[in-house]
Amino acid sequence: KKSIERLKIVQSKLANSKKKSSIVRYFVDSEFINIIVTTASTQKHFQKKIKKKELSKLIQKYRFSIINFKDDYKLKSLELYKILFKEIDIFLQKEEISEIYLALDQKLRYLPFSSLIDGKKYLIEKYNISIYPENSNQDFFDKSKSIDFFAGLGLTKSISGYDALPNVKKEINDIHFTFNDKNSNEIFI
Repeated sequence: KKSIERLKIVQSKLANSKKKSSIVRYFVDSEFINIIVTTASTQKHFQKKIKKKELSKLIQKYRFSIINFKDDYKLKSLELYKILFKEIDIFLQKEEISEIYLALDQKLRYLPFSSLIDGKKYLIEKYNISIYPENSNQDFFDKSKSIDFFAGLGLTKSISGYDALPNVKKEINDIHFTFNDKNSNEIFI
């Protein structure tokens, strides 16, 4: 009964959202990925058969190809898209969804979903994408709360087994200037 009440509350918030929104929740187990897509009017279940270890390897190889500027990154991106998002994408397009909240499980948290490609377009070109930490008590529909500060972190130099992120300095600067508050213009790199 509580689950149905919670679903109704979530669907009501989705219905009152400024954009047509959806929550996409992923649950990884040893043999399958279960995906629950919730919109303002419906909830749909998808299941993909893939071993957890195989999924981890695909994610690791994709991340490696991105970080190291390998030519095969689009092929790896497309492979992950077909496994993790193709059926969901078709459903979301039919529902005319433009904004998605992803609740990711296990190794999927390390996958940059925005960079997945359907063969022509990256997901970020099709949807506004937010990552929703499932275990947080945060109401992701409440846009009224302001952010007093934020911390953007990344390595500009490699240290003890961690590679440098070559674009982190530019990215942090871009974020800072995008959200610059007249009263606060400190940035440390």
